[in-house]
Amino acid sequence: MKNKVFLAVTMLTAMLFTACEGLDLNKTEHYDAEGMYVGITAFSDNVSYSYPYYSGEVKGKYRYTILDAFTTEGHIDYINGLQMGDATVLYYAVDENLSYLQKCKFPNNLSSVNIVTFTDGLNQGSRALDKQNGNHDYASSDESYVAEIHRKIETEKVQGLPVNAYAIGIRGKDVAGDAAAVFKDNLLKLSSSDANAIEVSNMDEVSVKFKEIAASLYKTSESTTLTIIIPMPSDNEKERFTFDDVTDATASQCYLEGVYVNGAMTNITYVGCSSTSGARVVEKAAGGVKIQFTFENFADESGQAISTQHMQQWHMSPGQSTWTRNSEFRPEESTKTIEERKTAVVMLILDCSSSLGDDFAKVKEAANDFIRTLSGGVADIPGTDPGTNPGTETTYYIKHPWGGGSDWSWRPMTKENDYYICKGIWGGNDACVNTKPTDDGATWFGMGYIIGAYDMTIGDKVEFAYLPSISYLCVYPAYGDTADVY
Repeated sequence: MKNKVFLAVTMLTAMLFTACEGLDLNKTEHYDAEGMYVGITAFSDNVSYSYPYYSGEVKGKYRYTILDAFTTEGHIDYINGLQMGDATVLYYAVDENLSYLQKCKFPNNLSSVNIVTFTDGLNQGSRALDKQNGNHDYASSDESYVAEIHRKIETEKVQGLPVNAYAIGIRGKDVAGDAAAVFKDNLLKLSSSDANAIEVSNMDEVSVKFKEIAASLYKTSESTTLTIIIPMPSDNEKERFTFDDVTDATASQCYLEGVYVNGAMTNITYVGCSSTSGARVVEKAAGGVKIQFTFENFADESGQAISTQHMQQWHMSPGQSTWTRNSEFRPEESTKTIEERKTAVVMLILDCSSSLGDDFAKVKEAANDFIRTLSGGVADIPGTDPGTNPGTETTYYIKHPWGGGSDWSWRPMTKENDYYICKGIWGGNDACVNTKPTDDGATWFGMGYIIGAYDMTIGDKVEFAYLPSISYLCVYPAYGDTADVY
């Protein structure tokens, strides 16, 4: 099993490295794939950058990478290998990242651009490094240098979006007297708002703030698509779908409602929820007499995902005035809630100056938690979910349109070493994994997040492999005896 996964990782790494050769990062850098782009800059007396995918010589200083199972571990390996240095080129590190962002072209669905800076002290050495590299003429003093950085944060945009900048600071031992005011001013100047300038008193608080910021960035970079599958209604029949636990449709505070007319749900209204699909959604065939309606960016009024656990269908025929509940509607069989990541950019800028002393290990731990939270993988590690007893072996299930039809059924996975395996017929679509055979709380994997998906053809006998520790899902041809393939 491990050999198969290693082969998949090796092939993917080789392809990505080949694609990266010859990059001229002085020109516009194009990023085509959609997802969470993450980079890490570490600074002390110089700057370094995380390259989780690449080995050997990489041309250019900068590179963002899509955050997935491989790059998550690559970034963590980079963080764990960081060493302290004897200066704090704080301004230089932030300024270089802002300049690089201006050279990048991201996918059109870019939703946010973010820089998160951590420091424990004052700027030291940035002007010298800037002069050495002949970069800018505005760095004649520390005051002019940080003022120009603040101007960039406030005014410059990336693909029409503002830069959302955070600065987290903990005073080092050398920050005292007048230096304390400079330290506070640095946090303000390196942030896009006063609320994003965060001074903390200990490393535990740093860890908490890192997690809070990462969690907020993760939420703003995901969207939910709701697909409802029902038998075809009669023309001009009203349909209401409630999401709160009610016994009367008129008592619902969270529902969507429309009228079925000539192959579409029309005059759709949203109460306690919203969707960018608007007031008219055209049906799609779902097999047999069933049709499906898809609602993009479906969320509650605060933008959060809505559970379908208590979802019910109600209908009202023309000429009637009361709602009738469809007792045969089963949300686990009739709906699909797919969470997809929008494109976002996050650069983590870490102070590695020697003034951190023994706290440097805690900085690494906080940075690792930041990356894991962004990847969304922390809750998938057995024992970390509040509902899971540490040390208890977890059972996993996988859902997929087996064979390319409408059979989106849940199937159990078999544990093999650290992986969970399921054989089946490739259906050419998404999959999701859960600790129970229901959609509630499931982790959905779009085609782009299933390693090996685009090498498969509908009808192929395949094996899925899921590694819960890093929320990794891959698919590959079934080897050996295939008689037990469903």
